[in-house]
Amino acid sequence: MVYTEESDFSEKQKILAHFFQSLKEQNPVLDFSTALVCDVGGGGGVLAGLLSSHCKRVVACDVVDNHAYYEGIFLRLLKEKFLRNHHDLAYEKIEFHVVDAQNLIYRDNLFDVVISTNLLEHVPSPIKVLKECVRVARAGGFIYITFDPVWTADSGSHFYHFVQEPWAHLLLETEAFCEKMLLAGAPPDAIHDFQYTLNRHPASFYRDAFRRILPELGVKAFSLESWSGCVKEENENHPNRFEASRRLACDPNDLLIRGFRITIVK
Repeated sequence: MVYTEESDFSEKQKILAHFFQSLKEQNPVLDFSTALVCDVGGGGGVLAGLLSSHCKRVVACDVVDNHAYYEGIFLRLLKEKFLRNHHDLAYEKIEFHVVDAQNLIYRDNLFDVVISTNLLEHVPSPIKVLKECVRVARAGGFIYITFDPVWTADSGSHFYHFVQEPWAHLLLETEAFCEKMLLAGAPPDAIHDFQYTLNRHPASFYRDAFRRILPELGVKAFSLESWSGCVKEENENHPNRFEASRRLACDPNDLLIRGFRITIVK
């Protein structure tokens, strides 16, 4: 999907709706209005901005330094984006930190809530991020992690809007896929992101690793969900799915898994 501000806000609002429902069901004693929240991988600021109207304070951390990237006017641009999309932004309640999610700089047991969206398919070690999120949450705190799509989904390249052949990224060499992106009009930064910002872990990696690690974290409660589907319904029976399954020696149904959600009460 091509990025638009409208779709960005819509996606984040859907995530927040599910987050608040999960919080209500799984950790009803936590008062979110007084919460200190860590948005891990949220340096773009949209989720942090939406969260800030509901909680006491948000720390948004990301490996990308948006202040430097936007030459010091990032907060002004973010506020303008919120105004264009009919939202208020209490930016005085948000801190932005440049941090590697795999090695958070925060002390143990600091945050009431830790949230991370669409990050774990990018980092080299998703398990390190999971453990760090648990470490910095306080006892009784709430951790909410969700990401989609994973590498082995039909649109797992993250650039399906340029190359709309499902699972082509699993069948072509990186250089050949980048050539297809270039011919479709992809800019250099998109090609760079495809080459270097995806960890390329299959769905089975997350499923198996989370099932192994979550019971070892010593938390009060946790849940793990996954969901399946394709960008287009007709993709489900595309020959590429079965050829990719053969080459990867995996169950064809694993290539239908799109994403995962972890909720934890520490």
